[in-house]
Amino acid sequence: MNIAALVAVRKNSERCKNKMLRRFANKSLVSVSLDRLNQLQGFDAKYFAAHEEVFLKEAACYPVTIIKRSYESANIDEPINKIHEYLADIPEEYIMWINTCNVFLSIDTINKAVNSFKNNGYKSMTSVVKNRNWFYTIDGIPVNNLDPINVSTKTSPPLYEVVHAFHIFERKYFLENSAYWHNKTNDPYLFEIPEEENIDIDTELEFKYAEMIYIERNYRE
Repeated sequence: MNIAALVAVRKNSERCKNKMLRRFANKSLVSVSLDRLNQLQGFDAKYFAAHEEVFLKEAACYPVTIIKRSYESANIDEPINKIHEYLADIPEEYIMWINTCNVFLSIDTINKAVNSFKNNGYKSMTSVVKNRNWFYTIDGIPVNNLDPINVSTKTSPPLYEVVHAFHIFERKYFLENSAYWHNKTNDPYLFEIPEEENIDIDTELEFKYAEMIYIERNYRE
Protein backbone atom coordinates (compact mmCIF):
# COMPACT_ATOMS: atom_id res chain seq x y z
CA MET A 1 0.00 0.00 0.00
CA ASN A 2 1.24 3.48 -0.84
CA ILE A 3 -0.45 6.68 0.25
CA ALA A 4 -0.05 10.35 -0.61
CA ALA A 5 -0.91 13.40 1.46
CA LEU A 6 -2.85 16.01 -0.48
CA VAL A 7 -3.68 19.66 0.19
CA ALA A 8 -5.87 21.38 -2.40
CA VAL A 9 -6.75 25.07 -2.32
CA ARG A 10 -8.65 27.63 -4.36
CA LYS A 11 -9.10 31.37 -4.07
CA ASN A 12 -12.85 31.67 -4.43
CA SER A 13 -14.88 31.32 -1.25
CA GLU A 14 -18.41 32.64 -0.82
CA ARG A 15 -19.17 32.58 2.89
CA CYS A 16 -15.76 33.83 4.03
CA LYS A 17 -14.17 35.99 1.36
CA ASN A 18 -10.50 35.41 0.50
CA LYS A 19 -10.12 33.24 3.61
CA MET A 20 -7.07 31.34 2.35
CA LEU A 21 -4.92 34.43 1.76
CA ARG A 22 -6.04 37.04 4.29
CA ARG A 23 -4.11 37.53 7.49
CA PHE A 24 -4.69 34.75 10.03
CA ALA A 25 -2.75 35.50 13.22
CA ASN A 26 0.60 36.46 11.64
CA LYS A 27 0.20 33.92 8.83
CA SER A 28 -2.52 32.81 6.41
CA LEU A 29 -4.54 29.62 6.20
CA VAL A 30 -2.55 28.48 3.18
CA SER A 31 0.78 28.99 4.95
CA VAL A 32 -0.49 27.11 8.02
CA SER A 33 -1.55 24.18 5.82
CA LEU A 34 1.76 24.19 3.93
CA ASP A 35 3.72 24.22 7.19
CA ARG A 36 1.74 21.21 8.39
CA LEU A 37 2.10 19.37 5.09
CA ASN A 38 5.85 19.97 5.17
CA GLN A 39 6.16 18.43 8.65
CA LEU A 40 4.26 15.23 7.83
CA GLN A 41 6.25 12.00 7.64
CA GLY A 42 5.46 8.46 6.57
CA PHE A 43 3.79 9.35 3.27
CA ASP A 44 4.98 8.14 -0.10
CA ALA A 45 4.41 11.62 -1.55
CA LYS A 46 3.07 15.03 -0.58
CA TYR A 47 1.07 17.12 -3.05
CA PHE A 48 -0.17 20.69 -3.12
CA ALA A 49 -2.84 21.39 -5.75
CA ALA A 50 -3.86 24.90 -6.81
CA HIS A 51 -4.67 26.97 -9.87
CA GLU A 52 -3.97 30.56 -8.84
CA GLU A 53 -0.40 31.78 -9.19
CA VAL A 54 -0.31 33.28 -5.71
CA PHE A 55 -0.75 29.80 -4.21
CA LEU A 56 1.71 28.13 -6.57
CA LYS A 57 4.35 30.73 -5.78
CA GLU A 58 4.03 30.21 -2.03
CA ALA A 59 4.09 26.41 -2.35
CA ALA A 60 7.30 26.62 -4.40
CA CYS A 61 9.12 27.47 -1.16
CA TYR A 62 8.28 24.03 0.28
CA PRO A 63 9.58 20.53 -0.58
CA VAL A 64 6.21 19.32 -1.91
CA THR A 65 5.06 18.27 -5.36
CA ILE A 66 2.97 21.03 -6.91
CA ILE A 67 -0.02 20.23 -9.12
CA LYS A 68 -1.44 22.97 -11.34
CA ARG A 69 -5.23 22.67 -11.25
CA SER A 70 -7.33 23.73 -14.20
CA TYR A 71 -9.40 26.91 -13.94
CA GLU A 72 -12.59 24.81 -13.94
CA SER A 73 -11.32 22.55 -11.17
CA ALA A 74 -10.70 25.54 -8.91
CA ASN A 75 -13.94 27.39 -9.66
CA ILE A 76 -16.80 24.88 -9.57
CA ASP A 77 -18.66 23.30 -6.66
CA GLU A 78 -19.67 20.11 -8.47
CA PRO A 79 -19.33 17.49 -9.80
CA ILE A 80 -16.69 16.16 -7.43
CA ASN A 81 -14.83 14.26 -10.15
CA LYS A 82 -14.24 17.51 -12.04
CA ILE A 83 -13.07 19.32 -8.91
CA HIS A 84 -10.45 16.64 -8.30
CA GLU A 85 -9.75 15.70 -11.93
CA TYR A 86 -6.02 16.17 -11.28
CA LEU A 87 -6.00 12.95 -9.23
CA ALA A 88 -5.68 11.12 -12.54
CA ASP A 89 -2.06 12.32 -12.66
CA ILE A 90 -1.13 11.06 -9.18
CA PRO A 91 0.39 7.56 -9.13
CA GLU A 92 -0.16 6.64 -5.47
CA GLU A 93 -2.84 4.07 -4.67
CA TYR A 94 -4.44 5.96 -1.79
CA ILE A 95 -4.96 9.65 -1.11
CA MET A 96 -5.25 11.40 2.23
CA TRP A 97 -7.00 14.70 1.54
CA ILE A 98 -6.34 17.15 4.39
CA ASN A 99 -8.62 20.14 4.92
CA THR A 100 -6.77 23.46 4.70
CA CYS A 101 -9.52 25.14 6.70
CA ASN A 102 -9.10 22.85 9.69
CA VAL A 103 -6.06 24.56 11.22
CA PHE A 104 -6.14 22.66 14.52
CA LEU A 105 -5.89 19.16 13.07
CA SER A 106 -2.60 18.00 14.58
CA ILE A 107 0.24 16.10 13.01
CA ASP A 108 -0.09 13.53 15.79
CA THR A 109 -3.73 12.88 14.88
CA ILE A 110 -2.86 12.60 11.18
CA ASN A 111 -0.10 10.11 11.97
CA LYS A 112 -2.39 8.02 14.16
CA ALA A 113 -5.06 7.96 11.45
CA VAL A 114 -2.65 6.93 8.71
CA ASN A 115 -1.07 4.21 10.86
CA SER A 116 -4.52 2.86 11.74
CA PHE A 117 -5.49 2.86 8.08
CA LYS A 118 -2.35 0.99 7.04
CA ASN A 119 -2.37 -1.51 9.90
CA ASN A 120 -6.04 -2.48 9.64
CA GLY A 121 -6.51 -2.68 5.90
CA TYR A 122 -9.49 -0.34 5.75
CA LYS A 123 -10.87 0.54 2.32
CA SER A 124 -11.38 4.18 3.30
CA MET A 125 -11.46 6.42 6.34
CA THR A 126 -12.92 9.75 7.41
CA SER A 127 -12.66 12.03 10.42
CA VAL A 128 -15.53 12.21 12.90
CA VAL A 129 -16.46 13.53 16.32
CA LYS A 130 -18.85 11.90 18.78
CA ASN A 131 -22.13 13.72 19.30
CA ARG A 132 -24.64 12.77 22.00
CA ASN A 133 -27.19 15.45 21.18
CA TRP A 134 -30.74 14.52 20.18
CA PHE A 135 -31.33 14.11 16.46
CA TYR A 136 -34.60 13.85 14.56
CA THR A 137 -35.59 13.36 10.94
CA ILE A 138 -37.46 16.14 9.15
CA ASP A 139 -40.68 14.31 10.11
CA GLY A 140 -39.86 14.46 13.81
CA ILE A 141 -38.80 10.81 14.11
CA PRO A 142 -36.07 10.38 16.74
CA VAL A 143 -32.80 9.02 15.39
CA ASN A 144 -30.90 8.26 18.57
CA ASN A 145 -32.93 9.33 21.61
CA LEU A 146 -35.57 6.63 21.24
CA ASP A 147 -36.70 6.60 24.88
CA PRO A 148 -38.73 9.74 25.81
CA ILE A 149 -37.99 9.06 29.47
CA ASN A 150 -34.33 9.79 28.78
CA VAL A 151 -34.01 13.57 29.25
CA SER A 152 -30.22 13.75 29.45
CA THR A 153 -27.95 14.05 26.42
CA LYS A 154 -25.18 12.53 28.53
CA THR A 155 -26.80 9.11 28.26
CA SER A 156 -28.08 9.40 24.68
CA PRO A 157 -26.67 6.83 22.26
CA PRO A 158 -23.93 8.70 20.40
CA LEU A 159 -23.93 9.49 16.72
CA TYR A 160 -20.74 10.21 14.80
CA GLU A 161 -20.56 13.41 12.78
CA VAL A 162 -18.25 13.60 9.79
CA VAL A 163 -16.18 16.78 10.22
CA HIS A 164 -14.19 16.76 6.96
CA ALA A 165 -10.83 17.31 8.64
CA PHE A 166 -9.48 14.57 6.37
CA HIS A 167 -10.60 11.74 4.11
CA ILE A 168 -8.56 8.72 3.02
CA PHE A 169 -9.74 6.93 -0.10
CA GLU A 170 -8.63 4.76 -2.98
CA ARG A 171 -7.72 6.98 -5.92
CA LYS A 172 -8.83 4.50 -8.59
CA TYR A 173 -12.22 3.96 -6.95
CA PHE A 174 -12.80 7.71 -6.77
CA LEU A 175 -11.91 8.28 -10.41
CA GLU A 176 -14.15 5.44 -11.57
CA ASN A 177 -17.15 6.16 -9.32
CA SER A 178 -16.98 9.87 -8.44
CA ALA A 179 -17.27 8.86 -4.80
CA TYR A 180 -14.86 8.44 -1.92
CA TRP A 181 -16.33 5.19 -0.60
CA HIS A 182 -19.22 2.70 -0.64
CA ASN A 183 -20.97 3.91 2.55
CA LYS A 184 -21.01 0.41 3.99
CA THR A 185 -19.71 -0.99 7.27
CA ASN A 186 -16.19 0.40 7.84
CA ASP A 187 -16.18 1.90 4.35
CA PRO A 188 -15.47 4.55 5.43
CA TYR A 189 -13.96 3.65 8.79
CA LEU A 190 -14.91 6.38 11.25
CA PHE A 191 -11.78 7.78 12.91
CA GLU A 192 -12.62 9.92 15.93
CA ILE A 193 -10.50 13.05 16.30
CA PRO A 194 -10.18 15.19 19.44
CA GLU A 195 -13.01 17.68 19.78
CA GLU A 196 -10.56 20.56 20.19
CA GLU A 197 -9.19 19.84 16.70
CA ASN A 198 -12.59 20.16 15.08
CA ILE A 199 -12.85 23.74 13.85
CA ASP A 200 -13.54 24.02 10.13
CA ILE A 201 -13.39 27.63 8.95
CA ASP A 202 -16.28 28.26 6.56
CA THR A 203 -17.77 31.55 7.77
CA GLU A 204 -16.57 34.95 8.99
CA LEU A 205 -17.53 34.07 12.55
CA GLU A 206 -15.58 30.81 12.41
CA PHE A 207 -12.56 32.62 10.96
CA LYS A 208 -12.49 35.13 13.83
CA TYR A 209 -13.18 32.46 16.42
CA ALA A 210 -10.43 30.18 15.09
CA GLU A 211 -7.93 33.02 14.87
CA MET A 212 -8.44 33.94 18.53
CA ILE A 213 -7.92 30.34 19.62
CA TYR A 214 -4.89 29.94 17.33
CA ILE A 215 -3.24 33.04 18.82
CA GLU A 216 -4.02 31.83 22.34
CA ARG A 217 -2.48 28.43 21.67
CA ASN A 218 0.56 29.50 19.69
CA TYR A 219 1.57 32.94 20.92
CA ARG A 220 1.34 32.75 24.68
CA GLU A 221 4.03 34.69 26.50
